[in-house]
Amino acid sequence: MYLCSMSLSVSPKKYSFPLQARLRKKKSVETLFKQGQSFYLHPFKVVYVRFSESVEPVSDVQVLISVGKKHFKKAVDRNRIKRQIREGWRLQHHKLSQALSDRNEQLHLALIYTAKEQLESPMIHHKIKTIIQRLTDQYETYP
Repeated sequence: MYLCSMSLSVSPKKYSFPLQARLRKKKSVETLFKQGQSFYLHPFKVVYVRFSESVEPVSDVQVLISVGKKHFKKAVDRNRIKRQIREGWRLQHHKLSQALSDRNEQLHLALIYTAKEQLESPMIHHKIKTIIQRLTDQYETYP
């Protein structure tokens, strides 16, 4: 029996969070917090600034993730929360990236974890999905 291998032209979604998608430059972070808009969606404070022209040709969305030392003294706890946030972002950011690339815009975003207790991963993923939906709706309704 002869088996034929067929290649499909359907490309899978990229669920990645590369280094280029992380906001790391000091000047970019300063600009984000000086000029950015913000909203609060428990357990996150979200600060964002959008650019209509390409500031840096690296990624449509650059994200900064922060968990404060005030409520989580141990680095192990802070790192676990940051891992949960990164995983939620990695799985769900493609819709926002698509909306930005369609409009030829960029977004710098800070996700600041403000809760006093650790939340379970499904809850964090749901909140990140809600944040992404809110930002995507904003791009679709406002020019």
